[in-house]
Amino acid sequence: MKKLAKYLKPYKFKIFLTLLFTFINVLSTMYLPSLMSKIVNEGVIHGETSVIMKYGIYMIFVTFIGGLVMIGAAYLSSEIATNVGRQIRRDVFTKVERYTLDQVNHFGVATLMTRTTTDINQLQDLLIMGLRMMARSPLMFIGGVIMAVQASPRLSMTLLIALPVIALFIIAVGKKGMPLFKIVQKKVDKLNRVVRENVTGIRVIRAFDKQEYEMQRFEEANRDLRDTNLKINKIMSFLFPGIFFILDAIIILVIYFATSQIDAGLMEVGDLMAFVQYITMILFSIIMLSMIFVMVPRAQVSANRVNEVLEMDDKTKERAGTKKVPENMCSLEFDDVSFKYDNAENCTLENLNFKVKAG
Repeated sequence: MKKLAKYLKPYKFKIFLTLLFTFINVLSTMYLPSLMSKIVNEGVIHGETSVIMKYGIYMIFVTFIGGLVMIGAAYLSSEIATNVGRQIRRDVFTKVERYTLDQVNHFGVATLMTRTTTDINQLQDLLIMGLRMMARSPLMFIGGVIMAVQASPRLSMTLLIALPVIALFIIAVGKKGMPLFKIVQKKVDKLNRVVRENVTGIRVIRAFDKQEYEMQRFEEANRDLRDTNLKINKIMSFLFPGIFFILDAIIILVIYFATSQIDAGLMEVGDLMAFVQYITMILFSIIMLSMIFVMVPRAQVSANRVNEVLEMDDKTKERAGTKKVPENMCSLEFDDVSFKYDNAENCTLENLNFKVKAG
């Protein structure tokens, strides 16, 4: 994936703006629970309508600013990702155009089609999500922890239980799912190959009445791809329900322990509401990271496949010391010339001797 990072260099300023907008959005999101806490503690409990109106207006303003910068971040990340995808796709296509027949056969037409389309789309999707979530999640996590500790240091101890449990759960799911992402791309290549062979050879297939055989080949490739995707989805289906279960359990524990503090006058209701929101933000940031975690292995496989195409030696490139043919050349002569394909034992053409005069 690092080798493809060069495509991001022309967009450094836009990436900076995307991260800046994301940072402002996180700040606005972090400020909202504090305002809500003040509305409850200073307004609702004491019946102060003016206080409720004042902080309510603040919340509307903060929400508007946060939404505005988030729209800007989403637009910029989509623009960057689509342009990067277009440039990678163009370079892959240009590279494949210069391939020799032997190099094309080395990969196969079906896998070259997949690498030019599906694999690059995987990278593009990761870039869109990454620019928005990879920056947002750590900021929200750190900010949420700081604000939660400020709201209630005692209740913040529940994070020492929740975070390791979630981390271990994500690692366990990832270890089972990661190997299957490599397999699924190969299954896609196989399906594309079967479809391509069927389309390009349709006349021959009909002439020999092999439609039923080709249908069986397609069904086999299609079934293999379905089964692999089902395995991945079954494994990943445990990820988000498991995280939400842990989240709900932590919130229940927080409310249970907070009731005694509220009764003792050590904590106000508004502070509890704000604390629950901060806990939710922290765990939601982990959920966002887990979404990236799901996409990264597949995108890494796609990046390696794209790199293999781009890094293949260009055999059609002229070697050093090659002499150019003069424009006014009068004749062409072959003197004991032989030719053979790569890895072939015998020459296809051998001992050519002839002369072609101009005209």
